[in-house]
Amino acid sequence: MRGLGAATVALLAAACATLARTDGSGVFRDVTRSSGIRFRFRSDLRHLKMITTVNGGCAFGDADGDGLPDLYVTNSIPSWGKPNEKSCGRLYRNRGKGRFDDVTAASGIHACGLGMGAFWVDIDGDGDLDLYLTNLGPNQLYINRGDGRFEEARGSGLEDPLFSVGAAFLDYDGDGDVDVVVANYLDSTPEWERAQPQFELRVPEDYMGQPSHLFRNDGNGRFTDVTKEAGLSMPPAETKTLGVAVLDYDGDGRPDLYFVNDRVSNRLFHNRGDGTFEEATAESGAGVLGPRPRAGMGVAVGDADGDGRPDLFVTNFGGEPNSYYRNVEGALFEDAGESLGGAMAGLPSVRWGTHFADFDNDGWPDLYAVGGHLAPRFARLLGHYKSGKAAYVEAGDSAFRQKSVLLHNAGGGRFEEWGNTGDLAAISMSARGSAVADIDNDGDLDLFVVDLAGPSRLFENRIGSERSWIRIDPRPGTDRHTVLGTRVRVTAGGRTQVRELQVSSSYASGSLTDLHFGLGDAEKVDVEVRWPDGQTRRFEGVAARRIYRITREGGLEERRPGRF
Repeated sequence: MRGLGAATVALLAAACATLARTDGSGVFRDVTRSSGIRFRFRSDLRHLKMITTVNGGCAFGDADGDGLPDLYVTNSIPSWGKPNEKSCGRLYRNRGKGRFDDVTAASGIHACGLGMGAFWVDIDGDGDLDLYLTNLGPNQLYINRGDGRFEEARGSGLEDPLFSVGAAFLDYDGDGDVDVVVANYLDSTPEWERAQPQFELRVPEDYMGQPSHLFRNDGNGRFTDVTKEAGLSMPPAETKTLGVAVLDYDGDGRPDLYFVNDRVSNRLFHNRGDGTFEEATAESGAGVLGPRPRAGMGVAVGDADGDGRPDLFVTNFGGEPNSYYRNVEGALFEDAGESLGGAMAGLPSVRWGTHFADFDNDGWPDLYAVGGHLAPRFARLLGHYKSGKAAYVEAGDSAFRQKSVLLHNAGGGRFEEWGNTGDLAAISMSARGSAVADIDNDGDLDLFVVDLAGPSRLFENRIGSERSWIRIDPRPGTDRHTVLGTRVRVTAGGRTQVRELQVSSSYASGSLTDLHFGLGDAEKVDVEVRWPDGQTRRFEGVAARRIYRITREGGLEERRPGRF
C-alpha cells in the first residue's frame, strides 16, 4: 500500500463498499418460513372490486414491552362473505432469535372485517403501545393493558365509519396529548361494490372521495372531530386520500400534515400554532411535479440529503411517475427526481409502501418501495379521466406481481441501484403495506411486506450490522405527555444526522417506534434530544452499538442489544 495515492485508496474503498452490496449472499434473506409467521391475506381479488385491491397493512411495535418489535397484520373478508376467524387480523409476538408466535387469540384483539391499516402508538401516554386499526367501516382502537392483552376502546370517538386507509398521530395543539388524523378514501360500500359487474374494476375517477378527519384528544379517553375548526375540511372531489404523514417541514417545532391522494393532487397543510392549519400546497410546490399536479399512494418522510430538513418520496400508480421532493430551506419542495435514476421512476410499476431507512448503517437513509398491480388477470378498467381518456386495459399476472426496489443513498440524497439485494429483488409480489424494524436487535433494519397474491414475507437484513449504529427510544415522563415529534440530532465525525419521531408513513402501515441512526465507523457520538415542547438535553461521548431509552426527567438508559 506504500505506493498508493489517496485517490487510489479512495477508489479501492468505494469498490469494497460496492462488493459488500453485491456479493452472492445479497442484502436481504427471506426468513418467513423459519420465523413462524404464516400469513396469507384473505382479500377476494377474483371479483375485481376496488375495495379488495387497496387493503393490506401491517405494523411493527413492542406490544409487550420486552424490547423486541412484535408484528400486527390486517386482514379482510374472502368472497364477500361474513366475517369469520380466517378473516381476522393477526398479532405475532417476537420471541427472539427471529421467531414469532401467533398470539392473536390470547391478546384480546378481534378485528375480522374489511381491514386496511395498522398503527402502534401510545395513545394514552402510559408508556405502552396501543393499536389503532383503520377499516372500511368503523375503525378500532385497542388499549394495551400492560399484561400482553388488549381491550377495545369502544365509544372513544375514533370509530370513523368511512373508508379509512391511512392514519397519522401528532400533538397538533401542543397540549401533550396524542391527536389522530384519519385518511379516508372513496365513497363506496361492500353492498355497492357487490352489485357491480363482476369483471369491471372501476377506478378512483368513478367515485367521489370522502373527507379525512382530525380527532382532538380530549384527555379523558375521548376524541372529538375538529376537522372543520382546524381548517382541514377539503371538498370530497379533491381528496380520495390513501395516506397522511406528519412532518415539521419548516422547523418551527409544530407538526404539519401531508395528505397523499389517489388521482388528485396531494396537499400540504402548515400548522399555524393556534390549533388551526392553513394550506401550503401551492406556495411550497409539494403537490406538483413539473407543471402538473401530482397524486400518490404511499409516502416516505426522511432527511435524504442530510441538511436537517424532512424530504418526501411519494409512490404512484402505473403510468405516473413517483415523486421525490427535496426540502429547500423549509419553505419549498423541489423536484429531485433526477437523483433517483431510472429504477424508481415509476413507469410501468405500481408502487405502494415506501421507506427512507438506513439499511447499511452508513449514515445515509436509503429508499425502498414495494410493487404490485391491482388485477390478477386480464381486466377491463373503466374510468373517466380529466385528460380525456375513456378507458384502458391492463394485462394480468405478469404485471400483477412486481419486484420491490431498493436504492442506495450514495450521499447527499443521490441514489443508485443497490446491486444484489438478495431475496428482496428475487421475489415478485403484489405488495401493499410494508414496515421496518430491527426484529433481532442486531443493529440493522429488517422488513415485512404484505402480499395480496401469496404469503406475506419477512426479510432479514444481513449486512447492516457490520457498521456502527445507535438507537434512541424517547419515552413519556411522569407528565405522560406524548413523545411524538421528539427531534434527535446525532453527531459523529463532524457530521450531524437528524431524525424526528413519527410512527406512520409507508402505506397503511406503522414502523419504527424509536429512532435508528447508522454511524459508519463511529464508536462515540454526541446526542441532542429536543422534546416536543422545546426542552433540550445534550449528551457527549455516548457509546455506539447500543439502544438507549430517555425520558424528560432521566438521562440515557442503556439497553445492550441482544435476544431479549
